[in-house]
Amino acid sequence: MALLAGAGYPKGEGLRELTCHVTVGFRPRTNEYGQFIVQTLADIGIKVTLQALEAAKYNQMLFGPRAGDLFEHGWFIATTDPEVLLSSLLRATPIPRG
Repeated sequence: MALLAGAGYPKGEGLRELTCHVTVGFRPRTNEYGQFIVQTLADIGIKVTLQALEAAKYNQMLFGPRAGDLFEHGWFIATTDPEVLLSSLLRATPIPRG
């Protein structure tokens, strides 16, 4: 709250409403995570609307030139091999596309 007040938005007053985008049917609890984000930000005075999108539309917005305000997004590695896990996070060069 102090950061908002210091930025000129006491209790979120004057701050525009934001939209948090989540995917439909991608992960089982995505909507719950989005609702948690909305409620957590509301607790400090930031108004957020939750918008559920089909995966194709979500990805189009996420990677488009005008992405949007907030996206509930995550990642996972489908292996227990620590080398694969760490090499995906700690690289000196970009991962090749394709």
